[in-house]
Order: sequence, then C-alpha cells, then structure tokens
Amino acid sequence: MTTVLRIVLVAVITPIVFLGITRSDAVARWIVSALVWSALTPLFRITGAFGSEGEENVIFGLLAAVSVLIAIALVWIASTLIIAMTRSGYR
Repeated sequence: MTTVLRIVLVAVITPIVFLGITRSDAVARWIVSALVWSALTPLFRITGAFGSEGEENVIFGLLAAVSVLIAIALVWIASTLIIAMTRSGYR
C-alpha cells in the first residue's frame, strides 16, 4: 500500500471510529466517572477550559485523537496483513 492510500484510509476510517467510540455506553459512563474527571482536571487547566462547554471541547479533542490513533493502528494492521499475504502467494 502506498503512503497516500494509507493516509486516505486513515482519513476515511477516523470518523467511523469516532462515531463508534462516542456512541458506546461504556465510554460515556467512563467519561463521566469521578476517577476520569479528576484525571482530566489538569488537562482542563492546561487548556484553559472554562465551564462545561470548554470541558466538552477538551473531551471531544481527546476522543478525536484516540480515534485517529485507532484508525492508524487498523490501517497499519491491514496493510501488514495484505503485504504478508501477497508475499506468501496467497490469492
């Protein structure tokens, strides 16, 4: 796979992964838990988040970054498998 194709695939997969993460009830419960909220408090202070809208923006950015990382991992795994299959002669 070429680098351009990998970048395009990451760009296409990222919103799908983001929607999957944000629609998950487990992630929603995890985000509003006291443990995570206290862990994110320094991040809120660093970014200057004020009020619920500022905190939501920080959480949105965090989930978007996680979505990009997951998409990169999925594309890397897929390209590695495709390369291995073509080298072994699998059709």
